[in-house]
Amino acid sequence: MQDLGLTQRYKDSADVKLFSGMMDSLALLPIRDLPAGIEFPRNNTPEGMEPLLNYFDAFYCTGTYRRIQRDAPDDEGQNVMMLRRIPPLFPPHIWIVHQVTLDDEYRTHNLYEMGASMLKSSFKELVTTSAGNLIIE
Repeated sequence: MQDLGLTQRYKDSADVKLFSGMMDSLALLPIRDLPAGIEFPRNNTPEGMEPLLNYFDAFYCTGTYRRIQRDAPDDEGQNVMMLRRIPPLFPPHIWIVHQVTLDDEYRTHNLYEMGASMLKSSFKELVTTSAGNLIIE
């Protein structure tokens, strides 16, 4: 959002917040449902949010294409462009958390975040048992 200059739009627009929530919720779908799931945000993109959707689609869902040779005429004299599909940088199997959510497993790939969460839980339990009902947030 920040890199695309959309932070203020997010703060000001309920539609943009809803759209962002739709994008976030794609992580909860089974991988097989992702192509159908992304169609709804694609068909309901608020004006000006197309760059965010295109970025998400290219880097997290379908990937991009790269031209692999110059346009060359085919047998009929028509120029033909050859493209190679480039897979997404962060393919869905990395960020989809559908199954781990159902299995009640850790939903982060960030080991530091996971470790901090575990420490916080342990510390909270230790302080709660030692000091009564102290609340740590």
